[in-house]
Amino acid sequence: MQPNDYQQLALRTEAPLPNVFTTTPEVRQIGRALHAAIGMCTETGELQDALKKYLFYGKTLDLTNVVEEFQDLLWYIAIGLDACGMTLEQAMERNIAKLKARYGEKFSSERALDRNLDAERAALEGKSIKQRHYTIVLLGRSYNDALPECSKATIRSVVGEMCRTNNREDILMAPYEAFDEATGRRLDVDAPLLGQLRGDILQITRAIGYGG
Repeated sequence: MQPNDYQQLALRTEAPLPNVFTTTPEVRQIGRALHAAIGMCTETGELQDALKKYLFYGKTLDLTNVVEEFQDLLWYIAIGLDACGMTLEQAMERNIAKLKARYGEKFSSERALDRNLDAERAALEGKSIKQRHYTIVLLGRSYNDALPECSKATIRSVVGEMCRTNNREDILMAPYEAFDEATGRRLDVDAPLLGQLRGDILQITRAIGYGG
């Protein structure tokens, strides 16, 4: 069965809305989404109860029941997505696109904490975010970066490169400049690409093992 076929079949068993939620299309949409949200809470509670009985009360784990609760959650997800004008397939595709924007090809603890929210939002909206290239100029040397916005991982990489040829005091006192290669525009020091650099530099140099 295809995801969208499942969703259409699930809609056949959706309960009618109370009259209070039928006054306008917007109110109807909210009513359907609320029904789905409350239902998901109920099914999550039942799932947790099954696991609780196994973990704390010594009951046999009923995997059939556990899977049933996951299936019921899927039913409510299908209803909620339809209420928001989205198919299951669209939701699945955009969820994976968001995860790729966050992690790339595999999970990274560092990228989980240091997220590119603009790229994730674009993925959720079905849009593409153009990759921008920046040049950081420090101590007369250029360091190139191809991320759409600043990240501590990027800063750590840049600082690590600087630390191999300069001492930390020079880095702390250095003038910082950044240029958007696409436009040639000079970025302010407080722009996203550099905004965290001065405040984080001591912590970052210690984290990469630089004690200069």
